[in-house]
Amino acid sequence: CDLATMLIAKQCITSPWIHSLDADAQLPGDYFTHTDQSSDCSAVIYPFQHIGDMDCPHHRATLVYEWHILRYALGLKRAGSRHAWVPLGSAMAIHAADYARVRGFPVRAAGEDFYLLSKLSKVRPVRCLSAQPIRIQSRTSDRVPFGTGPAAQRISELADPLAWPSRHPAVFVELMKYNENLMKSLGDKIYEHTLDQASRDALDRARAASPDAARQRRHLLAWFDAFRELKRIHHFRDSHYKDKPVRELVTLDRFSDIDLSESRFDIDDWTDLPRANSRMRAAIYDGQTLGASVY
Repeated sequence: CDLATMLIAKQCITSPWIHSLDADAQLPGDYFTHTDQSSDCSAVIYPFQHIGDMDCPHHRATLVYEWHILRYALGLKRAGSRHAWVPLGSAMAIHAADYARVRGFPVRAAGEDFYLLSKLSKVRPVRCLSAQPIRIQSRTSDRVPFGTGPAAQRISELADPLAWPSRHPAVFVELMKYNENLMKSLGDKIYEHTLDQASRDALDRARAASPDAARQRRHLLAWFDAFRELKRIHHFRDSHYKDKPVRELVTLDRFSDIDLSESRFDIDDWTDLPRANSRMRAAIYDGQTLGASVY
């Protein structure tokens, strides 16, 4: 990406977009047309779909992990998050000017896509494209310490793949409450009693930054970025709502105070799992723009 940015700056490449893909990804025919309609964005995120043989244990494991990450993004979306995307490096495109502005990918062993999108979303919106999915072959991989490949490998080694742990639906309910109270507190301090000290300090800094309410809101949204949101969810998980096996979550989600209905599938019918993943894709990748710059 650094080399592509340099070539774009030198006008050796006319498009300002850097497309991030896996070498074996199968692209829909209109793949390159979507960035032309997203000049107002710092990045676009494409829907994705893992493909393979349903009789193959590794493909089934990959579909379970796909369910896990799609449901997480769906939970974020329903909780009012501005980071309700799946940070998959093989399914996104980045505007070169914004890539340079945030100093590119951070140097990390893994998770660099997550941190890059978090930074990009603060400067200009990130769009979850309503489009045909990129098709990615299910395969083993140990290139990084975590992510789809290593997770699918661990899931395939379980006696029951549906024993894989995923987030309790209550963490998304708690996040929704937190988001609402944080924003309400800008206008009415009565809501601050529900917040921790770090959040109250952030509110004070936002109020001190500008007398303008819109600027205060943007300042606060930039503070509560994707990383702080992730830590908040980990707090809810560690202190109250432990992860549950996928097998249990299919039932738990039915009784949740937040709508995760797209995630439901028949746990006795493996062919129903891809249908649940398809429903979640449609809900997440709806063309919405996200990020702290959207306020």
